[in-house]
Amino acid sequence: CEIQMSLRMKFSANLGFLFTEGASIVEQYQLAKASGFKAVEHPFPKPSVDQSQLLKVKGETGLSVALVNIELDDDEKFGCASIPGKQESFRVHLKNTINFAKAFDCKK
Repeated sequence: CEIQMSLRMKFSANLGFLFTEGASIVEQYQLAKASGFKAVEHPFPKPSVDQSQLLKVKGETGLSVALVNIELDDDEKFGCASIPGKQESFRVHLKNTINFAKAFDCKK
C-alpha cells in the first residue's frame, strides 16, 4: 500500500521586502499580482497612504492580504511598544492597524 502525500505551500509577497522598485504601495500590489502571487503581506500601514486606493487595487487584483504589520510613525523603524512614554502612541497604532486589517479582511 503506497501512501501519497500532497504538500501544497502557500506564499504571499511581503511588500516590505519585495517589489520595492514600485513607486508606491499600490504599484507593489500590481507587481505582486503580475508575478503570480495570490496574497500580500502589507508592511506597516502609513496614515498618509490613501486606504481607498489600496482597497481599490486589492479588488482589481483579487489579492488577499495575508498579514499586516503594526503601523509606525514615519520616524520609527521598529515600533514603540517597549519605549517608555510611548504607550499612547502604541495604543493609537494598534487601533489603526486593527481597523486597517478589518477593512482588508486580514486575520493576521
